[in-house]
Amino acid sequence: MKIAILSDIHCNVFALKNVLEFIESKQVEKYIFLGDYFGYYPWAKETYDLLMTVKEDSFFLIGNHDKLLIEPKPLNVPEYYHVIEDNKSQLTYDVLFWLKQLPLHKEMEFDGIKIRAFHGTPTDILNGRYYPDNKNSYDWFPKKNEVILLGHTHYPLVNHIENGGVIINPGSIGQPRDGILSSSFCIFDTLERKVNFFRVKYDVPLVVSKLEEVNWYPRAINSLKKKKI
Repeated sequence: MKIAILSDIHCNVFALKNVLEFIESKQVEKYIFLGDYFGYYPWAKETYDLLMTVKEDSFFLIGNHDKLLIEPKPLNVPEYYHVIEDNKSQLTYDVLFWLKQLPLHKEMEFDGIKIRAFHGTPTDILNGRYYPDNKNSYDWFPKKNEVILLGHTHYPLVNHIENGGVIINPGSIGQPRDGILSSSFCIFDTLERKVNFFRVKYDVPLVVSKLEEVNWYPRAINSLKKKKI
């Protein structure tokens, strides 16, 4: 089975659209989304509508930005919280109810391979970060014939553990942070036990222009500038 693994879209519907169109030619049977559909950018409704086009073939987790949409305003408000409020204003009750039903983590099995999926890490499900340069070992590492999927960092990685387990982070669709702006995701082939990473381009200057037209959150705009496309 070929499974597309995607994370951290953050309302970048332009990036998501190109990725989903690209995947159509790859004979993918299932999608696993690791959360953070919302936050950072303004196209919340459009992003949700596009996600629903693959709903029947997908598993969805909730991310830390998504969680902010369905919880009371926190005491310690993050600097980007006005984006969360803007996103929430676009979404209907049905969408917020959908978000509330999403799990924090999920276990699946395909072709004899156990898959455990998280937005963060197994020990910090929403906010844990495991970066590509982390050389430490942890007791949550996957066992033989087990794959652990992680998101949140916006950095793609694959780590083959000596015992045969694999850790995968697909990177980010909407806001990669590894110096390449093209959307990052991967396809895992459970029969061949193989992970293939892909980068899909979209019109970054157009997105930046649209954001600047509405005086959007400057940090989000700057993350799309002065990097390789």
